Amino acid sequence: MSNATRALLGALLLSVTLPACTTAPDDPGDDLATNRRHWRSQRITDYDIQFQMICFCVPDATAPVLLQVRGGAIVSVKRVADGVAVPPSRWEGTYYTVDQMFALIADAQARGADEVRVAYDPLLRYPTTVYIDQSFRLADEERHFEMSGLTPIR
Repeated sequence: MSNATRALLGALLLSVTLPACTTAPDDPGDDLATNRRHWRSQRITDYDIQFQMICFCVPDATAPVLLQVRGGAIVSVKRVADGVAVPPSRWEGTYYTVDQMFALIADAQARGADEVRVAYDPLLRYPTTVYIDQSFRLADEERHFEMSGLTPIR
């Protein structure tokens, strides 16, 4: 199979699967409220989670990190690759707790983003993949986040 055929099949697969994950403010099947309610009902405020922002940003901002969240607030950010701590002055607008990610999704929907795609953890119901394109007409303003491996601290 040629590379062109593989690329075409990959694009076709994405075009079929991605719309199933897309939510919009007027979507009657919106998963946001249901998943947010389920997440909150668990009362998980202390946890560790791997986080990555994927964007046209400086490499430091896109490196996978381990967030330590205590009492619902980020208390530590360390790069996964080398364990080096990221200074708190760099956290705002770059790293998000689960509750902050739910708020970011809701805000994007409320502002009428052209595209919001979200996938949720099947057990704990937190957002695992978030893609927000505020405007199709603007280049490189898209935001993509990955969250995984949430470990509650009891």
